[in-house]
Order: sequence, then C-alpha cells, then structure tokens
Amino acid sequence: MRFADVLREALRSISERPWRSVFTGLGSLLGGATVIAITGLSTTAVHQVSVRFDEILATRFVVEPASFDDPTPLLAADLDTVRSVVGVTGVARVTVLPTELAALSPHYGREVSVTLVAVSSQFSDALDVEVLAGASWEGTFGSNGAAVGLMGETLALEAGVFFDGPFTFWVGSEPITVMGIVSGSGADARASRWLLIPEDLVDRAIPGARTSIVVRVHPGSGQAVAEVVPYVMDPNRPEAFAALAPPVPEVLRGNIEGDTRIAFLLAGGIALVVGAVAIASATLTAVAERTEQYGIRRALGARRGVIARLVLLESVLVGLGGGIAGGGLGMTAILVFALTFGWLPVFDLALVPLALAIGATMGGVAGLLPAVKASRIEPVEALRRI
Repeated sequence: MRFADVLREALRSISERPWRSVFTGLGSLLGGATVIAITGLSTTAVHQVSVRFDEILATRFVVEPASFDDPTPLLAADLDTVRSVVGVTGVARVTVLPTELAALSPHYGREVSVTLVAVSSQFSDALDVEVLAGASWEGTFGSNGAAVGLMGETLALEAGVFFDGPFTFWVGSEPITVMGIVSGSGADARASRWLLIPEDLVDRAIPGARTSIVVRVHPGSGQAVAEVVPYVMDPNRPEAFAALAPPVPEVLRGNIEGDTRIAFLLAGGIALVVGAVAIASATLTAVAERTEQYGIRRALGARRGVIARLVLLESVLVGLGGGIAGGGLGMTAILVFALTFGWLPVFDLALVPLALAIGATMGGVAGLLPAVKASRIEPVEALRRI
C-alpha cells in the first residue's frame, strides 16, 4: 500500500470522527503551547534579567579617596568638574557619619539608632531616593544652613512616626526639622534607614566620616566615564582617587540566565509528557473501538505494517494539528504575559518549526503503542465482535 493511500485513509479516519480528533489533539496543543510559551518566556525573562543588570550596574559609580588613612578632600569644585564630563547625568557628594542615638523628644521617649548622611544639593539626580511624604529641601533650605532633614521610611517606622507635616527629631542634643519621608531603592536601598541632611550642617573632618561622590551616567557608559573622572578631578594626581565602577558580572548573569532556562524547560518537559500520555490514551481507545475495522482489513490481506503505519500516521497528523494550534496559543501567551508586566516580548523565528516538530513528535511517540496494538489484531477476534 502506497504512502499516499495510507495518508488518504488516515485523513479519512480523522474526518470521520472530528470531535474525537480535536479532543485527541488537545494533548499536543497544550503540550506544544506550554513548551512554546515557556521557551519564549524564558528568552524574554533572560532579556529582562540582562536589562535589569545593565540598569543597575551600568548607570552609576562611586568616586572615593584612594586611601582613607590619608584621604584627598573631595571638594565642591570636584562636583562641577565631574558634572561637566560627557555622559554624566547627575553628581552628589555623600558623607556617611557615625551612627548615633536619636528620639522624638530630647528628654524622654524611645531612642533609635540613626545614620546621618550629609548630601550635597541636587542629590536626587544621582541617588535612587524618592520622597514619599512632605518635600525635599533641595534649592531652598540646604543653602542657608537650616537644620533640616529627610527621614527614611524604615527609620520612621522604628521611631513610630506618621508624617502629617514637618516635625522635630533630636539627634543627641541637636534638633533637626524633618521635612519629609523618603524611600531608597536599587543601589541606594539603605537610604530607607538614613536621615539625610544638607552637607553644610556637618564638618566632613568628623572622625569616622566617609565622603564619596556618586556619579550617575548614561546607560552603558559607566566604565568609560569612570576611567576619565580621576584625571579630570586632578590631572597631576589621578591616582589619589578611586573610581569604583562595578564590573558587569558576566558569570553571575550567565548563571541566572541558565538557571532560568533550565527551570522553564523542565516545566515544559513535564507538560510534554502529560500531553503525550493524553494522546496515547485517546488513540488506544480509538483503536479498541475500531477493532472490527482493522480485523476486516487484515482479513482482506492488509499486512501488519500497513495497519501500524495507518494508526501511527493518523496520530502524527492529529499531533501536528495540535502543535500548529499550540504554537499560536503559545505565541499569544508570550505577548500577553510580557505586556502585562511591561517587558519587551522576545520572539524567536525558530519557535514556528519547533511547534510543528513538537506536535508531530508527540503524536508519533504517543501513537507507537496503539499502532503496535492495532497491528496485532487478528481477523478472528474482529469477526467475533461483528
């Protein structure tokens, strides 16, 4: 029996029971859709991981004295110099002071540990700090030496503060008017436990104080700008400054991407197994219902191999149809998921033939056992059922 004849018979068998064929193909549809969606989502997720790494690591760096035993002062003029470098979008001088005890009252009340951090004007251009309540002093209080501050939200919770307007917070015996509550994120997540104050209020020569300059740059230019900044600050002694641009962690990024892909693919493999079992179960049921048909074919001279090919080809065609539908469903799932989370959907053209291959393979594997069972039906057994 020629392949064309077997193919025609397989198509006729599928068309005779359209709903059974549809339900049988659901296994490959769901399996294919899951694998396509998971493969596409893993690619999209890996791309998002890379984007997040670049956003955090490639947009800022820190300049510090090369030696804190004999530090080179970081002057106000240095801020203007660094700000003039091409690629720099924001600069702030940050001085972290020793931890002190503070309270809402100078005489009684609960005391909390507080880290005072003195910052220069326009600090929000360089630091990942958001004002949640109240207002910043930038452009107003900081220039006239007023004792004002911005309290981190975690520190506010520890102190039992619910902001409804400026209030006085006593650090030791010094009152500070808190103008607002802030939250830190990304590289500046620690700001949620800081009390930010204008740098004019402190002497950076305080023992234990550490001053650095935070530089915000355009994405991808961190390393290049970091190499230039020490020479711009002091062409005669660039070695006096250390521009600490974090290296791009290719190994860590690769590990995360690999783990993400493996986790997604394992889930896809499970879906394929479940889908194949569903197809095999439905095909075995169909073979049992058509025992008389296969027996009569054997009685009329059809060889076992022809019967096996007929059942196997029918299973492959049903799986292929499910794979095509599953590919479309998987692509749609990738698009919906990515748009829901604001990600950039990443589609690989290889997913199209992958969907076809998955459907056909699932149908073929699932049809092996039913094909063998159908080929072993004897004419006598079929005649007994008639």
